[in-house]
Amino acid sequence: TYVVPSNQTIILDATVTHTASSKCFDFTGASGWRLTGNGELRGGSTRPLVQDPNHFGLFILDCFRYSIDGDITVKYFGAVGMYGDGSSETSGDVSFSSVSGLRCEENHVNSQLLNGFQQEYTTFSNCWGVRATLANGILETGNIYWHGGGLSHGYGDGLRLQHPVIGGNPHHGVFSGCEFNHNAGHNLLAQGIAYGMDFADCAWFNGGSSTSGDIYINSSRGVNIDGGILGCDVRVIEDTGQPHTGWNAIRNMHCFPVDWD
Repeated sequence: TYVVPSNQTIILDATVTHTASSKCFDFTGASGWRLTGNGELRGGSTRPLVQDPNHFGLFILDCFRYSIDGDITVKYFGAVGMYGDGSSETSGDVSFSSVSGLRCEENHVNSQLLNGFQQEYTTFSNCWGVRATLANGILETGNIYWHGGGLSHGYGDGLRLQHPVIGGNPHHGVFSGCEFNHNAGHNLLAQGIAYGMDFADCAWFNGGSSTSGDIYINSSRGVNIDGGILGCDVRVIEDTGQPHTGWNAIRNMHCFPVDWD
């Protein structure tokens, strides 16, 4: 494990292999750092079919004002390729960080951003999550802005939006110009969303059949999908016993023939 201190620049221009059941790059508590280059982090040689809960590529915990840029690939990790967590802080400063050009592929989960103010206000530009085992992306934290790239071709779900177990200020961010295509599970799985999420001018194509790659909104409110191309099934489930049911919207889209439930 390489423990990264604050205010350090790491230039990754090689392939680094880390097969041990631990963190490859550990950024816990570090701020003001930069990761750049065109290298690759590998957790092994093949996509993990079973989770190893301790095996992380980039482990980002309680960090502020960091940046990732260049053309970096993170693959074959048994837990998460890029893991960001605000330690479930429900108040305080926010991250104000940026990630550009990162490609996470064939990890158990490609990117996972959990609850907490210290992970909020992170911007992703032209980043990809592809061919993950469980999900290309799992998102709890609020004010995340992801522009370009996408979460596609997963063996599980494309993007999971889930309400955090511990309070906080989740979701109400934006995905724009992204591809959510050809995931074997759900292209979008939104469960218990309280504060909404916006998707602008994105593409949604199923996983090759009407039973894969759908948009599934369960007991949520404020999920707005506006513009783009819709080529998958849409399912909206409202459980009146859940606290976050309400209005959602899908509008202004070019629609291929799909089923609506």
